[in-house]
Amino acid sequence: MSYPLIEDIKNHLSIASNTDDYLLALQLTQAIAIIESLTGRTFVSNSTSTKTFYTDNRSIVNNRKFVLYDDLCSITSLSINSSVIASNKYRVGDRTPYYAIELLPTCPYTFQNYSTNEDPSSFSITGNWSYSIECPRDIFGAIIRLSAWLYHKKDNAADYDRPVAFSNTLNLSRSLPSDVTEITSAYERFF
Repeated sequence: MSYPLIEDIKNHLSIASNTDDYLLALQLTQAIAIIESLTGRTFVSNSTSTKTFYTDNRSIVNNRKFVLYDDLCSITSLSINSSVIASNKYRVGDRTPYYAIELLPTCPYTFQNYSTNEDPSSFSITGNWSYSIECPRDIFGAIIRLSAWLYHKKDNAADYDRPVAFSNTLNLSRSLPSDVTEITSAYERFF
């Protein structure tokens, strides 16, 4: 399951026409961006990319363990000193996102202290840098809920997107729905 689609939002809102598809697409994109910003995570990515790290990185423990500060849910390849490390020479956790990559004692390389002409030396990890292959169901629902909430705000945006005075009181625009913030708080990254 990937992120929600416009059809998911339309089903939730019981919208049959295509009149507001463009607006719904904008609201969906905005909702995903808000949730990713609140949590500090990308929940689903369908592409792989390579990130390069250096041996002077403080995330290396005992030369053989590299602690990940980015979410990683699959590894395509690990290269140290331009040599591809076989997948049976390292291990990751059994749940995503992986929190570390640990080189096994049978691996001829370490993350630090190997001889190369580069200074500092580097290693590369190619993989899917996201929380999971599939969007968690509660995050999927939170995105739909937030998209619907943003869509409904269009009807009264003229009144509530700025402070409005009502007979000696000031009504400020509302914050995000509490059910959405409760769900996202469980996924927040703290580093």
